[in-house]
Amino acid sequence: MSKVERPRLFIIQEIESILKTAISEMELINSEVISITKEYQLKSLLTYIFARYESALSDSLIEYFIAFPEKMDTSKISIRDDLELLSEQSLSTEFKRRLAENYVSTQFFKNLEEVLKLVERQLSVNINSKEITNKVEGKESNTQLNCS
Repeated sequence: MSKVERPRLFIIQEIESILKTAISEMELINSEVISITKEYQLKSLLTYIFARYESALSDSLIEYFIAFPEKMDTSKISIRDDLELLSEQSLSTEFKRRLAENYVSTQFFKNLEEVLKLVERQLSVNINSKEITNKVEGKESNTQLNCS
């Protein structure tokens, strides 16, 4: 008896919604940032923006890995032997979500450039990780905050 492939559901609108919500929030912040005059508020906002950006990327990857758990690097998760079962069996979405969340959270402890490369590779999107990393590190920006 041959193995029956179960259909996979990956709805791009889920990731699109995550990113659109984050972009909308960033646009709102951008329109109001000019009115902020205190440096500590700007620093707090910068920290929030970075965390929000990272959260949107993380949430997007989690949704992707729920649909395609076999795409996770087996050397980075503790249940290597069960990874094949995840894509073949009817396991609960909650279990897949927990596995994906744990995997993504360990990957996000890397430096920003490595995280962006992971997002590029897994989601097949074009992100200029060098440019973004340089801007975050203050190497390419005329409008960087003086956070010393």
